[in-house]
Amino acid sequence: MINFIYSFLDLIFPSNCVNCQAVISLRDKNLCFSCLNFLRLSSNCLANRSFEEKDREIYYHQHFYLADYSGAVKNILQAYKFQSKKRLVNHLVGLALKKIKEENLSFDLISYVPMNRKKKWERGYNQSELLSRKISKKLGYPLVPLLKEAKKSKVQKKLSTLDRFLNVINRYQVTRTNEIPLKKILLIDDVFTTGATVNECSRKLIEVGAKQVLVLTIAKTNLAG
Repeated sequence: MINFIYSFLDLIFPSNCVNCQAVISLRDKNLCFSCLNFLRLSSNCLANRSFEEKDREIYYHQHFYLADYSGAVKNILQAYKFQSKKRLVNHLVGLALKKIKEENLSFDLISYVPMNRKKKWERGYNQSELLSRKISKKLGYPLVPLLKEAKKSKVQKKLSTLDRFLNVINRYQVTRTNEIPLKKILLIDDVFTTGATVNECSRKLIEVGAKQVLVLTIAKTNLAG
């Protein structure tokens, strides 16, 4: 019966892979088998833990990521983030859970990089929050929205590395100070570019007593400068 329903829906609402545009079924959740396999391989072959000091004070303890932000991985994340392909989160969650298990990460709660209301309304969802929510549900760890973003925040995308770090100073505010002291927090975001955003979020959490902040992102860029 389920197969019949999917066949009917595929006929009425044809679907394509967000990366290679191959025709796929709705049950494939926006990604064909070949591209999904490539994503899995990309997440397995990298030295995917990093420290990014570069003469700046780093507040998070360690950063883990699954793949380089390029090629198919970049296409998949952009579709997830900007094209309302929310079902891609199911593939990303599986890879994130595998990484958490492989690294034997230990933490008390999960949080995420927030998005102000205007941006969230325009996009329809916060991609990092959605990812975190599903990881939390799978692992059984509490998901706690610990931070909020200022209403009028300048976009980071076109700024230099230095300007990115300056732009995020006091961009985020802690919302639940009573749930942070002595806690080891897994902070989740989608893409790590310079680290300015997760570093500022970590600074705010450490300031109010977090024991440690671990950062997990799906991808990491090779941006410099």
